[in-house]
Amino acid sequence: MYFRYHVNYDSPKTGQPVGLFVAVWHLVGKCLTEEETQEYWKNRKYFEEALPIPPFYSDGNTIGAVTWFKNNDKTSKLVNKLEFYFRMLKKYNVSVEVTETDSPGKIIYEDDYQVGVVASDIEK
Repeated sequence: MYFRYHVNYDSPKTGQPVGLFVAVWHLVGKCLTEEETQEYWKNRKYFEEALPIPPFYSDGNTIGAVTWFKNNDKTSKLVNKLEFYFRMLKKYNVSVEVTETDSPGKIIYEDDYQVGVVASDIEK
């Protein structure tokens, strides 16, 4: 089983709903206070160190992949640290949803916490 936190608007790059991390990034420089922005960078640093960064992001994600969390104990510990992201989205009235599936798409990347997927031919 896989799950993904996302908001209710789509990314022009992927055609999929924008994920939690990018949704909060969209608030930086627009509405986050200076203190919240500092907290954002602290949290971002933590996740960039704790969560492997899939290689498709190195070229700006030209393939339009999205990531889904794996439902396992390692991921559960990491997800417990997402409170800042949920709090910022709630504060700025951005609705967060969670989608669960056994079939997130064509898996092109995998680590202990997540998979990177592109839409399968059936979903296109």
